[in-house]
Amino acid sequence: MNTDFAPPPRPPAPLLPIVTAFAAGIVLSEVSGPLPAAVCRGALALGALSLAAAAGVGRSGHRRVALALVWLTALTAGILRHQSAVDFGPDHISHFAADDPALVRITGQVLTRPRTDPGRHRNPFLPYEPSPRTRFLLSARTWHTPDRRLPLSGTLQVTVKEAPLSLRPGDLVTITGYLHRPPERRNPGQPDWRRWYRLRGIHALLTTDSAALIETHASPPGPRRWLDEARRRATAALLDPLAADPDDRTRQLLDAMVLGQRSAAGRALDEAFLRTGGLHFLTVSGFHVGVLAGTVWLVVRRLLRRRAATAARVTLLVLALYLLLAEPRAPVWRATLMAAALCLAHLFKRPACSLNWLSLAALVILLANPLELLRPGFQLSFVQVLAILTVTLPLYAWLTAPRRDALAPAARPVETTARVLLRIAGRWSLGLVLICAVAWLVALPLVLLYFQRFAPWGALQSVVISPLVTAVVVLGFLTLLTAPLPIVGALVGGALQAACRLLLATVDRLAALPGTLVETSAPPAWLVAGTYLLAGVALVWWSRAGAPPPAASPPADRAPHGRLPRLLVLTALAALLTAGWGSWPANHARPPAGGLRMDVLSVGNGLTVLLHSRRQAAVYDVGTVHNFDAGQAAARAWRAAGVDRLDRVFISHLNFDHYSGLPTLLGSLPVGELVTNPDAAVALRSGSVPAALRERLPPGGLAVRAVAAGARWQADDWEVAVLWPPADLPPETPVNDRSLVLSVSVAGRRILLAGDADRIALAGLLMRQRAGLVDLRADVLLAPHHGAVIAGVTEPFLRAVSPRWIVVSSARPRPELRHLAGGLPRPPGVLCTAEVGCVRIVVHPDGALDVAPLER
Repeated sequence: MNTDFAPPPRPPAPLLPIVTAFAAGIVLSEVSGPLPAAVCRGALALGALSLAAAAGVGRSGHRRVALALVWLTALTAGILRHQSAVDFGPDHISHFAADDPALVRITGQVLTRPRTDPGRHRNPFLPYEPSPRTRFLLSARTWHTPDRRLPLSGTLQVTVKEAPLSLRPGDLVTITGYLHRPPERRNPGQPDWRRWYRLRGIHALLTTDSAALIETHASPPGPRRWLDEARRRATAALLDPLAADPDDRTRQLLDAMVLGQRSAAGRALDEAFLRTGGLHFLTVSGFHVGVLAGTVWLVVRRLLRRRAATAARVTLLVLALYLLLAEPRAPVWRATLMAAALCLAHLFKRPACSLNWLSLAALVILLANPLELLRPGFQLSFVQVLAILTVTLPLYAWLTAPRRDALAPAARPVETTARVLLRIAGRWSLGLVLICAVAWLVALPLVLLYFQRFAPWGALQSVVISPLVTAVVVLGFLTLLTAPLPIVGALVGGALQAACRLLLATVDRLAALPGTLVETSAPPAWLVAGTYLLAGVALVWWSRAGAPPPAASPPADRAPHGRLPRLLVLTALAALLTAGWGSWPANHARPPAGGLRMDVLSVGNGLTVLLHSRRQAAVYDVGTVHNFDAGQAAARAWRAAGVDRLDRVFISHLNFDHYSGLPTLLGSLPVGELVTNPDAAVALRSGSVPAALRERLPPGGLAVRAVAAGARWQADDWEVAVLWPPADLPPETPVNDRSLVLSVSVAGRRILLAGDADRIALAGLLMRQRAGLVDLRADVLLAPHHGAVIAGVTEPFLRAVSPRWIVVSSARPRPELRHLAGGLPRPPGVLCTAEVGCVRIVVHPDGALDVAPLER
């Protein structure tokens, strides 16, 4: 091994700064939003002038000025390309879709194969079986109104509440359903689904209840129909032999890993690969395309003994065919373009220039769709490949270079076959370890930013499963080729099934190990961007340090002084970023001492309330009647707030819309104690709760505390008083009227949490107030029973509380409650989570009160 690790010479990549400037223009355009037409025309003129000036300056020998002008041209080109991509015409679907669903009738062309999501219980306490959902993309063409048809453009996602549909890409259909915009972020820590859809070119959602509302029209054969037929045949050749396989994950694995149908992978398969740090293996990317290209090259070049030009032509043909069969995704295009550039270099006898090919692939993809730059998959793909080309390969070359003090040829041991094979295996293993380690490390900031969870042992686990993934990919491609041959096809198919089972068993075993997945909050975007910027600057400086000095270099005694300031700057930046990453988990916006923050999450018909002060965190109810996990929503919100432990979980009563998320919450964060009413506490301790809850509680049990009216305690700077139920409540009282009603006091303000208190409970609270046993007055009221209005009870209860604000946790607006509140002597503001999403209540240390929807 060479003892001098000199940095590699700067690679010739003239396209790299150009594509960087083009990407910077896309980012600037995204941040600035839609620009006026006059500004776009000015940018176009500026780009044209800078390009013309660059040509003139370049001929005069001012190379740096010419390069700066070229970069300015690329920057303006990026701005203009992004503006053209987001500038929709008046007939675009985005102008017609609104937040409230509207009944429409739309004709369009099917773009993707319908994918069925079987009905599954995301909320295990639902008393009914969720219906399946079938989804596909539709290119809109016509909007039907009662008296005419209007032209329509844009892409929308269609959801049909039925089992699989007999639709194919290219079909022309007319669909009657409800049109609406993708939802915004409604809770802290939740993904921004509207942005997620927009970056994929989807600007509206169309939901229909039945396949009977889809009318299919005759459509002539076209490229989409031919491509779909080719993909269908390839799918049949690969998956039909597995029809009798009881493990459906094998079919999902091959559909995603070989054919590139990423959406085919099920949730369980996604979760298993995520825990092993190998989720990228389920997406056809550079790894898969590289395996395909390398296999074809080796077969033609080594086994068939053909010339390099012939191998390049065959590899280009296979890559082109595969590009048509696979799902059109940025990693597939990037890897295919790079492999094609390598083949063309062999054909035309040009030198290798991987960075330039990577830049060319990025430029082609961004010219086709500039929004790809903003997608996590694109960023992860290019960052990892860039690191492999600029860090891993030079490091591998240094580690495998011969030592300077190596033995003379005559003194070296005889090169036996075993020794040669051992050396080759060692080098392959070293390369695999380096690639997995570097790819995991450089992707980590982006993974934390976009997904808020990572696999700590992902690099090591990728080393283990990479050979198995390679075997599955190679055998999958061979199965496609040998499917027409009865005996050979059966043998290859059997080997493929065995490799899939071994891979799945290995992934399951690795995913079951403790500590395989860590969930955290998202780091600041500036910290992630600064990290990559520093890495890029350091890499450029390192590569320039190893380049041969120019002819007119400064004297040797002055060279170190020129490098010292740059080294000091890099050291200072590295120290700053290290401090930023070290303090990031503690830099969350915690409430100040003496204050309180309360989030009423948007969970539909249900209730989930998060209470957070400087040193205490608690939850009041965590459930919903809808088919999603309220506990997961609460855990995400807590991670976004930097909370890693809950002091108390209050469960008002044992209706599942108030506790359905409890098992997930208990599994996500350590909980000090569970506080509930006396009847619920007895049921929890004795195990007489519903089986769905009993089976999901921690095996070691949890500390349950029963409280009744009159109990109170201090939690940090806020005081909690229990107003209901009384200890002597009759056992036949309905479960809603046993709800735990709490009064939270902080900094002179009071918040009343009423759970599902119904007629008996509200009337009882009014009687206890008249008797002087409780004080119902509050600044903020969490409306009882999701804002339901009870004749003769709700109005006097509101008058007794006299709130400044009423917050309603509900799946639909409550106009009756709003009308009733408007008739009070001091009408309060009313905020409903169905209308505004999560509502945040902040009590400042000086008593100032803020109640508003969460900023989205």
